[in-house]
Amino acid sequence: MDHYIDIHLRTDPEFASHQLMQALYAKLHRALVQLGRDDIGVSFPAFKEAPPALGTHLRLHGRASSLDSLMDSGWLVGIRDHLQVSIVQPVPAAVRHRRVGRVQAKSNPERLRRRAMRRHGIDAEAARQRIPDDAAETLRLP
Repeated sequence: MDHYIDIHLRTDPEFASHQLMQALYAKLHRALVQLGRDDIGVSFPAFKEAPPALGTHLRLHGRASSLDSLMDSGWLVGIRDHLQVSIVQPVPAAVRHRRVGRVQAKSNPERLRRRAMRRHGIDAEAARQRIPDDAAETLRLP
């Protein structure tokens, strides 16, 4: 991933920034699936921790050819007026690499119980005692 594209949301009085980001991300996801791309990464450089929010800046990472083919696919039709999109740019030599990963909370006790029953061969009552209803984990991440 030696190149990137920055996409900034423009302020819009009719739509909140989180709604525009949600629409943009949904369009990106559909485009990546349709194109069969698994070599493009996404990050949110302007995320806020308090209150948790992704911000108004989305960055796409990948090889120049991958990013060019994505941008040539026309995936931004219908939302381009709300965006400021940069050209494909090389990653500067002086930057440090950062690994970004997805974190999922274990937020569904019923699913955790079913998993425990499968993995440990216990019955529903034992799983209920092992994993109470208040065992749900919540995250304060954007």
